[in-house]
Amino acid sequence: GGWEENAPESIKMLGGLDGTAIRTMISRGELDITDDSQTYEAYEAMDAMDGVDIAQYLSGVNFNLMLNTKAAPTDDIHVRRAMAFATDYDSIVNDIFIGSKRATGPVVLGMTAAALTEEDMPYEFNLEKAEEELKQSKYYDQLISGEIPISFVWCTEGGLQQEKLALFFQASMAKIGVKVEITGKTFATMMTDAQTIETTPNASVVSFAPAYSDAGSVLKTRYHSGSCGSWEQMEWLQDDKIDSQIDSALVTVDQDERNSMYKEIGKELVELSPTIWLFDVATTCAYRSNYIQVWPVVEKNNAGEPFLYAMGYQYYFRDFRVVN
Repeated sequence: GGWEENAPESIKMLGGLDGTAIRTMISRGELDITDDSQTYEAYEAMDAMDGVDIAQYLSGVNFNLMLNTKAAPTDDIHVRRAMAFATDYDSIVNDIFIGSKRATGPVVLGMTAAALTEEDMPYEFNLEKAEEELKQSKYYDQLISGEIPISFVWCTEGGLQQEKLALFFQASMAKIGVKVEITGKTFATMMTDAQTIETTPNASVVSFAPAYSDAGSVLKTRYHSGSCGSWEQMEWLQDDKIDSQIDSALVTVDQDERNSMYKEIGKELVELSPTIWLFDVATTCAYRSNYIQVWPVVEKNNAGEPFLYAMGYQYYFRDFRVVN
Protein backbone atom coordinates (compact mmCIF):
# COMPACT_ATOMS: atom_id res chain seq x y z
CA GLY A 1 0.00 0.00 0.00
CA GLY A 2 2.98 2.32 0.04
CA TRP A 3 4.07 4.75 2.72
CA GLU A 4 3.04 8.29 3.50
CA GLU A 5 5.63 11.03 3.47
CA ASN A 6 7.69 11.10 6.69
CA ALA A 7 6.58 7.64 7.77
CA PRO A 8 9.50 5.55 9.08
CA GLU A 9 11.19 3.57 6.32
CA SER A 10 12.17 0.66 8.55
CA ILE A 11 11.84 -0.54 12.14
CA LYS A 12 14.40 -2.36 14.26
CA MET A 13 13.19 -3.92 17.49
CA LEU A 14 15.62 -4.89 20.25
CA GLY A 15 15.15 -7.37 23.10
CA GLY A 16 16.99 -8.12 26.31
CA LEU A 17 18.19 -4.61 27.09
CA ASP A 18 18.62 -3.73 30.75
CA GLY A 19 17.54 -0.41 32.23
CA THR A 20 20.98 1.15 32.13
CA ALA A 21 21.44 0.32 28.45
CA ILE A 22 18.01 1.72 27.62
CA ARG A 23 18.69 5.04 29.33
CA THR A 24 22.11 5.34 27.70
CA MET A 25 20.86 4.53 24.20
CA ILE A 26 17.92 6.91 24.28
CA SER A 27 20.16 9.72 25.57
CA ARG A 28 22.46 9.16 22.58
CA GLY A 29 19.63 8.98 20.05
CA GLU A 30 20.30 5.28 19.43
CA LEU A 31 16.85 4.25 20.66
CA ASP A 32 13.60 6.01 19.76
CA ILE A 33 11.04 4.26 22.00
CA THR A 34 11.69 2.35 25.23
CA ASP A 35 9.77 -0.64 26.51
CA ASP A 36 7.01 -0.21 29.10
CA SER A 37 8.67 -2.09 31.97
CA GLN A 38 10.96 0.58 33.41
CA THR A 39 10.55 2.06 36.87
CA TYR A 40 8.85 5.42 37.31
CA GLU A 41 12.17 6.83 38.53
CA ALA A 42 13.81 5.73 35.28
CA TYR A 43 11.08 7.40 33.24
CA GLU A 44 11.51 10.62 35.20
CA ALA A 45 15.26 10.56 34.49
CA MET A 46 14.65 10.05 30.76
CA ASP A 47 11.94 12.72 30.69
CA ALA A 48 14.55 15.20 31.91
CA MET A 49 16.73 14.52 28.85
CA ASP A 50 16.62 16.97 25.94
CA GLY A 51 14.27 15.83 23.19
CA VAL A 52 12.80 12.97 25.24
CA ASP A 53 9.20 12.85 26.50
CA ILE A 54 7.00 10.32 28.26
CA ALA A 55 4.14 8.64 26.41
CA GLN A 56 1.28 7.25 28.48
CA TYR A 57 -2.02 5.78 27.35
CA LEU A 58 -4.63 3.34 28.57
CA SER A 59 -4.00 0.19 26.60
CA GLY A 60 -7.14 -1.90 27.04
CA VAL A 61 -5.17 -4.27 29.28
CA ASN A 62 -6.49 -5.50 32.63
CA PHE A 63 -3.91 -6.30 35.32
CA ASN A 64 -4.99 -9.28 37.40
CA LEU A 65 -4.02 -11.21 40.48
CA MET A 66 -5.38 -14.63 39.56
CA LEU A 67 -6.36 -16.76 42.59
CA ASN A 68 -6.35 -20.55 42.38
CA THR A 69 -9.89 -21.43 43.50
CA LYS A 70 -9.14 -25.15 43.71
CA ALA A 71 -6.03 -25.14 45.95
CA ALA A 72 -5.82 -24.43 49.68
CA PRO A 73 -6.16 -21.85 51.10
CA THR A 74 -7.50 -19.81 48.15
CA ASP A 75 -10.18 -22.42 47.52
CA ASP A 76 -11.96 -20.67 50.42
CA ILE A 77 -13.94 -17.65 49.24
CA HIS A 78 -13.35 -15.89 52.57
CA VAL A 79 -9.60 -16.05 52.04
CA ARG A 80 -9.99 -14.63 48.54
CA ARG A 81 -12.20 -11.83 49.82
CA ALA A 82 -9.76 -11.11 52.65
CA MET A 83 -6.99 -10.76 50.08
CA ALA A 84 -9.14 -8.40 48.01
CA PHE A 85 -9.82 -6.18 51.03
CA ALA A 86 -6.13 -6.25 52.02
CA THR A 87 -5.05 -4.83 48.66
CA ASP A 88 -4.15 -1.13 48.68
CA TYR A 89 -5.43 -0.27 45.20
CA ASP A 90 -4.88 3.48 45.38
CA SER A 91 -1.24 3.15 46.40
CA ILE A 92 -0.62 0.67 43.58
CA VAL A 93 -1.87 3.04 40.88
CA ASN A 94 -0.45 6.17 42.50
CA ASP A 95 3.00 4.88 43.48
CA ILE A 96 3.88 1.79 41.42
CA PHE A 97 1.89 1.61 38.17
CA ILE A 98 1.44 5.35 37.90
CA GLY A 99 -1.27 6.62 35.59
CA SER A 100 -3.23 3.36 35.59
CA LYS A 101 -6.90 3.31 36.60
CA ARG A 102 -8.47 1.23 39.35
CA ALA A 103 -10.23 -1.72 37.71
CA THR A 104 -13.94 -2.21 38.31
CA GLY A 105 -14.05 -5.88 37.35
CA PRO A 106 -13.11 -8.33 34.60
CA VAL A 107 -13.97 -6.04 31.67
CA VAL A 108 -11.77 -3.01 31.07
CA LEU A 109 -13.42 0.38 31.41
CA GLY A 110 -12.78 1.15 27.74
CA MET A 111 -15.54 -1.33 26.91
CA THR A 112 -17.98 0.99 28.64
CA ALA A 113 -21.21 -0.76 27.64
CA ALA A 114 -20.19 -4.01 29.35
CA ALA A 115 -17.84 -2.77 32.07
CA LEU A 116 -18.97 -2.57 35.68
CA THR A 117 -19.03 0.74 37.51
CA GLU A 118 -17.19 1.70 40.68
CA GLU A 119 -20.44 1.11 42.56
CA ASP A 120 -20.46 -2.51 41.36
CA MET A 121 -17.05 -3.17 42.94
CA PRO A 122 -17.34 -3.79 46.71
CA TYR A 123 -13.64 -4.21 47.38
CA GLU A 124 -11.56 -1.41 48.78
CA PHE A 125 -8.47 -1.28 50.97
CA ASN A 126 -9.94 -2.09 54.38
CA LEU A 127 -7.91 -4.21 56.80
CA GLU A 128 -10.80 -4.51 59.25
CA LYS A 129 -13.01 -6.09 56.60
CA ALA A 130 -10.07 -8.27 55.53
CA GLU A 131 -9.72 -9.59 59.08
CA GLU A 132 -13.49 -10.17 59.33
CA GLU A 133 -13.42 -12.29 56.18
CA LEU A 134 -10.32 -14.15 57.31
CA LYS A 135 -11.94 -15.14 60.62
CA GLN A 136 -14.73 -16.84 58.67
CA SER A 137 -12.24 -19.08 56.85
CA LYS A 138 -11.75 -22.72 57.76
CA TYR A 139 -8.02 -22.08 57.36
CA TYR A 140 -7.90 -19.18 59.83
CA ASP A 141 -5.78 -20.87 62.52
CA GLN A 142 -3.37 -22.35 59.98
CA LEU A 143 -2.98 -19.03 58.18
CA ILE A 144 -2.36 -17.02 61.35
CA SER A 145 0.14 -19.58 62.64
CA GLY A 146 2.00 -19.56 59.33
CA GLU A 147 1.39 -23.28 58.83
CA ILE A 148 -0.24 -22.53 55.48
CA PRO A 149 1.35 -19.67 53.55
CA ILE A 150 -0.04 -18.13 50.36
CA SER A 151 2.17 -18.66 47.32
CA PHE A 152 2.48 -15.57 45.11
CA VAL A 153 4.23 -15.56 41.72
CA TRP A 154 5.15 -12.49 39.70
CA CYS A 155 6.49 -12.44 36.15
CA THR A 156 10.17 -11.52 35.89
CA GLU A 157 9.67 -10.04 32.41
CA GLY A 158 7.40 -7.51 34.11
CA GLY A 159 10.44 -5.88 35.68
CA LEU A 160 10.89 -4.10 38.99
CA GLN A 161 7.32 -2.80 39.01
CA GLN A 162 5.90 -6.31 39.38
CA GLU A 163 8.45 -7.17 42.05
CA LYS A 164 7.48 -4.00 43.95
CA LEU A 165 3.83 -5.02 43.66
CA ALA A 166 4.62 -8.47 45.08
CA LEU A 167 6.52 -7.03 48.05
CA PHE A 168 3.81 -4.45 48.63
CA PHE A 169 1.10 -7.12 48.70
CA GLN A 170 3.22 -9.30 50.99
CA ALA A 171 3.53 -6.41 53.46
CA SER A 172 -0.23 -5.73 53.36
CA MET A 173 -1.10 -9.35 54.08
CA ALA A 174 1.38 -9.40 56.94
CA LYS A 175 -0.71 -6.67 58.60
CA ILE A 176 -3.56 -9.18 58.98
CA GLY A 177 -1.19 -11.93 60.09
CA VAL A 178 -0.95 -13.92 56.85
CA LYS A 179 2.36 -15.13 55.42
CA VAL A 180 2.87 -14.68 51.66
CA GLU A 181 5.77 -16.41 49.93
CA ILE A 182 6.71 -14.54 46.75
CA THR A 183 8.63 -15.94 43.79
CA GLY A 184 9.64 -14.36 40.50
CA LYS A 185 9.32 -16.68 37.50
CA THR A 186 9.67 -16.32 33.75
CA PHE A 187 6.44 -16.24 31.80
CA ALA A 188 7.34 -19.55 30.14
CA THR A 189 7.62 -21.19 33.57
CA MET A 190 4.33 -19.67 34.67
CA MET A 191 2.65 -21.11 31.56
CA THR A 192 4.04 -24.54 32.41
CA ASP A 193 2.88 -24.30 36.03
CA ALA A 194 -0.61 -23.28 34.89
CA GLN A 195 -1.24 -26.66 33.26
CA THR A 196 -2.35 -28.37 36.49
CA ILE A 197 -4.17 -27.27 39.64
CA GLU A 198 -1.40 -28.66 41.81
CA THR A 199 1.38 -26.63 40.17
CA THR A 200 -0.62 -23.40 39.87
CA PRO A 201 0.26 -20.94 42.68
CA ASN A 202 -2.35 -19.47 44.99
CA ALA A 203 -1.83 -16.06 43.39
CA SER A 204 -0.35 -15.19 40.01
CA VAL A 205 0.26 -11.74 38.55
CA VAL A 206 -0.88 -11.67 34.91
CA SER A 207 -1.96 -8.88 32.56
CA PHE A 208 -4.59 -9.68 29.96
CA ALA A 209 -5.61 -7.94 26.74
CA PRO A 210 -8.86 -8.71 24.88
CA ALA A 211 -8.44 -10.28 21.45
CA TYR A 212 -11.15 -8.00 20.05
CA SER A 213 -13.30 -5.16 21.38
CA ASP A 214 -16.15 -7.14 22.87
CA ALA A 215 -16.41 -8.26 26.49
CA GLY A 216 -17.03 -11.82 25.32
CA SER A 217 -13.40 -12.08 24.23
CA VAL A 218 -12.45 -11.43 27.86
CA LEU A 219 -15.03 -13.54 29.66
CA LYS A 220 -14.73 -16.60 27.39
CA THR A 221 -10.95 -16.64 27.54
CA ARG A 222 -10.61 -15.74 31.19
CA TYR A 223 -13.44 -17.55 32.99
CA HIS A 224 -14.89 -20.31 30.83
CA SER A 225 -13.84 -23.80 31.91
CA GLY A 226 -12.48 -24.40 28.43
CA SER A 227 -9.52 -22.14 29.17
CA CYS A 228 -8.43 -23.92 32.36
CA GLY A 229 -4.93 -25.33 32.18
CA SER A 230 -3.60 -22.23 30.45
CA TRP A 231 -2.01 -19.02 31.71
CA GLU A 232 -5.19 -17.17 30.73
CA GLN A 233 -7.16 -18.76 33.56
CA MET A 234 -5.05 -19.72 36.53
CA GLU A 235 -8.17 -19.35 38.70
CA TRP A 236 -9.46 -22.84 37.72
CA LEU A 237 -12.98 -21.47 38.27
CA GLN A 238 -14.82 -24.36 36.56
CA ASP A 239 -18.29 -22.97 37.27
CA ASP A 240 -21.05 -24.55 35.15
CA LYS A 241 -23.40 -21.59 35.59
CA ILE A 242 -20.79 -19.08 34.48
CA ASP A 243 -19.90 -21.29 31.50
CA SER A 244 -23.54 -21.43 30.41
CA GLN A 245 -24.02 -17.67 30.80
CA ILE A 246 -20.91 -16.91 28.75
CA ASP A 247 -21.95 -19.30 25.99
CA SER A 248 -25.43 -17.75 25.85
CA ALA A 249 -24.14 -14.19 25.75
CA LEU A 250 -21.72 -14.94 22.93
CA VAL A 251 -24.52 -16.05 20.61
CA THR A 252 -26.83 -13.15 21.49
CA VAL A 253 -26.96 -10.95 18.40
CA ASP A 254 -28.51 -7.81 19.90
CA GLN A 255 -25.59 -5.77 21.19
CA ASP A 256 -27.43 -4.04 24.04
CA GLU A 257 -28.84 -7.32 25.30
CA ARG A 258 -25.46 -9.02 24.97
CA ASN A 259 -23.71 -6.25 26.93
CA SER A 260 -26.37 -6.48 29.63
CA MET A 261 -25.67 -10.21 29.91
CA TYR A 262 -21.95 -9.54 30.11
CA LYS A 263 -22.51 -7.10 32.99
CA GLU A 264 -24.51 -9.68 34.93
CA ILE A 265 -21.70 -12.21 34.45
CA GLY A 266 -19.24 -9.59 35.69
CA LYS A 267 -21.28 -9.00 38.84
CA GLU A 268 -21.43 -12.74 39.56
CA LEU A 269 -17.67 -13.03 39.08
CA VAL A 270 -17.12 -10.17 41.53
CA GLU A 271 -19.27 -12.06 44.03
CA LEU A 272 -17.21 -15.26 43.52
CA SER A 273 -13.92 -13.34 43.83
CA PRO A 274 -11.69 -15.64 41.74
CA THR A 275 -9.52 -12.66 40.81
CA ILE A 276 -8.26 -9.46 42.37
CA TRP A 277 -8.73 -6.99 39.53
CA LEU A 278 -6.00 -4.51 40.32
CA PHE A 279 -6.08 -1.90 37.57
CA ASP A 280 -6.57 -1.12 33.91
CA VAL A 281 -3.05 -0.63 32.63
CA ALA A 282 -1.68 2.72 31.55
CA THR A 283 1.22 1.85 29.28
CA THR A 284 4.18 4.14 29.89
CA CYS A 285 7.35 4.52 27.85
CA ALA A 286 9.90 7.19 26.97
CA TYR A 287 10.35 8.29 23.37
CA ARG A 288 12.37 10.77 21.32
CA SER A 289 9.79 13.46 20.66
CA ASN A 290 12.35 15.48 18.70
CA TYR A 291 12.36 12.64 16.13
CA ILE A 292 8.86 11.12 16.36
CA GLN A 293 6.55 13.95 15.32
CA VAL A 294 3.25 12.05 15.15
CA TRP A 295 2.23 9.08 17.31
CA PRO A 296 -1.58 8.75 16.95
CA VAL A 297 -2.30 6.81 20.15
CA VAL A 298 -0.35 9.29 22.28
CA GLU A 299 -2.04 12.25 20.60
CA LYS A 300 -5.51 10.82 21.24
CA ASN A 301 -4.66 10.17 24.88
CA ASN A 302 -3.19 13.65 25.38
CA ALA A 303 -6.32 15.17 23.84
CA GLY A 304 -8.49 13.24 26.29
CA GLU A 305 -10.31 11.39 23.52
CA PRO A 306 -11.92 8.13 24.72
CA PHE A 307 -10.76 5.21 22.61
CA LEU A 308 -9.88 1.54 22.77
CA TYR A 309 -7.58 0.54 19.95
CA ALA A 310 -7.01 -2.89 18.46
CA MET A 311 -4.33 -4.74 20.40
CA GLY A 312 -0.90 -3.71 19.12
CA TYR A 313 -2.12 -0.62 17.27
CA GLN A 314 0.15 1.62 19.37
CA TYR A 315 2.98 0.18 17.28
CA TYR A 316 1.28 0.45 13.89
CA PHE A 317 4.25 2.33 12.49
CA ARG A 318 2.61 3.19 9.15
CA ASP A 319 0.73 5.91 11.02
CA PHE A 320 3.85 7.34 12.66
CA ARG A 321 5.54 10.45 11.25
CA VAL A 322 9.22 11.08 11.91
CA VAL A 323 11.78 13.75 11.07
CA ASN A 324 12.92 12.94 7.55
